[in-house]
Amino acid sequence: MLDEQSELLKILEDLPWQVWEMNDVYEWWMGRTRGEAVMGYLKYYQNWQPGLDLKEACGDAGDNGLYKWEEIEALNDEAMERHKYRDDDGGRRTFAEELARRVAEGPSNEPFASSEW
Repeated sequence: MLDEQSELLKILEDLPWQVWEMNDVYEWWMGRTRGEAVMGYLKYYQNWQPGLDLKEACGDAGDNGLYKWEEIEALNDEAMERHKYRDDDGGRRTFAEELARRVAEGPSNEPFASSEW
């Protein structure tokens, strides 16, 4: 079992990092797969909102709900160039540029951007 898990982790490590649109309030998440992005997102919000119900978080929570599984999409190249990332100091760059910067720094399954913060 341990060998199989190690092999799966190696496969995952080789996948490219992407930006995933998580919901309709414009939250984007870094992940290599849809599953990794969703699990990171849910873990983040369960830490922030203890007791968060997974069903509520996965599409039945109104404006703040996570899209349903099949609606969560990685941004395509055009969207990565169209969306702009703004730093706290006011600097701006495309999502593609920001993703490349983060990957170079050592990527992780983490929030990427939000229109709310």
